[in-house]
Amino acid sequence: MKCSVRVKLVVMLSALMVMLAGSAWADANDVKDLIEAYGGSGLTVVIDPPSTITVTGDVSKNASQILELGDISGLTINWEAGLTITGGGRPRNDVGMINFTGGTFNLTGGTIQFPASGSQWIDAIYAKGNATVTLDGGIITGTRATDTGINVENGTLIVTSGRINIPRGNAVFAKTLTVNNTASIIGVAFEDFGSTPKAYAYGEVTTVPESEVFYDPTLGPGGPGWPTSLYYTVMNGATWNIVRVISDMSGRNYTMTVKDGGTLIIDKDSDVGFADFDVEPDGTVIIHGTLRNAVGKTITNNGTIDNYSGNTLDNRGTLINKGIINNKATGKIRNTGTIDNTSGTINNDEGGIFESVQTKSDMGGEVNGEVVPITSDTPSSSSVCNAGFGIVGLLLAGLVTHKYRKA
Repeated sequence: MKCSVRVKLVVMLSALMVMLAGSAWADANDVKDLIEAYGGSGLTVVIDPPSTITVTGDVSKNASQILELGDISGLTINWEAGLTITGGGRPRNDVGMINFTGGTFNLTGGTIQFPASGSQWIDAIYAKGNATVTLDGGIITGTRATDTGINVENGTLIVTSGRINIPRGNAVFAKTLTVNNTASIIGVAFEDFGSTPKAYAYGEVTTVPESEVFYDPTLGPGGPGWPTSLYYTVMNGATWNIVRVISDMSGRNYTMTVKDGGTLIIDKDSDVGFADFDVEPDGTVIIHGTLRNAVGKTITNNGTIDNYSGNTLDNRGTLINKGIINNKATGKIRNTGTIDNTSGTINNDEGGIFESVQTKSDMGGEVNGEVVPITSDTPSSSSVCNAGFGIVGLLLAGLVTHKYRKA
């Protein structure tokens, strides 16, 4: 008898679990009520039973007026509404204007517009848990360095159509990022920041210190929230302008790759270093400031590096050149490491300075122009520049804390 009761109980529980598995975890009507209360008469919410919610209309909100949808696991939201953010700041760090956990959120229409001015950090969409977010027709646009379009903390972001246009801030964060249409992103896209982080530049991008895209040396060794490695990539067709950034990442496992058809521009007020630096055959690097690497680290050029007047290409490790390096008038190449130019060309124009511990024959390939031997009493450009890091650090201290760390 007891055995029979136990069997019946197991069967009943199994049937209940099947029923629960086939139903939405969240209640569509509850979510509908939350959105309608948030949007007032400006938003229209329609349920396609049992689990699809479509939102249309237009609404304007201050950044402190956020929409909290809770756990929407089992539901699909198609957002086609317009949201204008009028200013202000978020009520706490780990939220955006639209917030939810789990579920599926499709940005299928409408425009989310950030404020034109102000310095408060704002995320348009902030998803937690195993959420899936798809950009498929909607538009998110902002001109400030403190804007973030979509943050899918531990889930998946799929970019299919529409546009995220945030050229100075962070376009997206996602645990898993799938970009089916590169023209749909203008800005820097971060993937898997907590494990094997990668950052991709799409379109015309300008990164300033306030963008918090590059490691801040004022944070000290292993600064809080920054990973031990980070892989930056300038994508095909993208132009990445680095402006006023002081960050020597050459001692960390932070690398930069300039893809075929990509262009990286280091402005005159920037001094950056990477552990490894790779320029693909049709990639271009234009140096108006300083690019450096560290002892034991590598710069590989298969494309074109143009070093302009008054600027420095500082090789302290290994530089492998299979493309073209043009050192323009009064530009400076300083080589205290090893240059392998066997298959490449280095043009040191009249007025350019090329200091090297190697001779032309040591470097191989085609080296045009004068090469000045480095002796023990030759001033080191890197030591002079590094002395300024402390001053810049004092200016920047307390200013920059990465948005992702704040989350």
